[in-house]
Amino acid sequence: EQCSVPRQDPLSPAAVADRQLKNLSLSYLGSLQEPASLKLIEDMFRSADNMTDEAACFKILSQTDPQTRQRSADHFFAKWKDHPLVLDKWFAIQAQSILPDTLENVVELTKHPSYSLKNPNRVRALIFSLAMLNPVIFHTENGNGYDFIAQQICLLDGINPQVAARLASCFNQWQAYDEHRQILMKKALEAVQSKSGLSKNVYEIISKALAGQ
Repeated sequence: EQCSVPRQDPLSPAAVADRQLKNLSLSYLGSLQEPASLKLIEDMFRSADNMTDEAACFKILSQTDPQTRQRSADHFFAKWKDHPLVLDKWFAIQAQSILPDTLENVVELTKHPSYSLKNPNRVRALIFSLAMLNPVIFHTENGNGYDFIAQQICLLDGINPQVAARLASCFNQWQAYDEHRQILMKKALEAVQSKSGLSKNVYEIISKALAGQ
């Protein structure tokens, strides 16, 4: 509440600090998963008058439950669907959710009309966010996260080998994980390596990873 008091200059360091502390506090409240706290966050999300607050609340709500995540995602999209840079944030926030159904949600988002493998920024927002900024989902024990990213690398390789190679680097440290995950990650790497017509860009990354370099 103290950090929600408007300041004369909303771009001043003090105002920026207020927003950061307010949103950190909201994230703590959101982790409680209490109805009153979630209602507060959702109310602030819908009444936000700046992107920092709105995106922060959206990110918190995306970690609560699938229904709340979808409701807030629909609201955010309806408001910002004509703003490409904001839509990148929309995709990224959903891909960073640690809810159990996040991978399934990301798969559905790859079919969204606003998503395209030919758009590097959109790919970074959705696919890179899952692979490099969401270890909970990427490293899920069943290996589905690895398989999905391997498939995306292969698809991207025929469109933008440089972006595909950068994505492939998410497997570079596969030997640092437990034996079970090592087996699954190596299997994913080998699946990419066996792709017919694999680009030199991706092949170099994959072969070095498998060689432990």
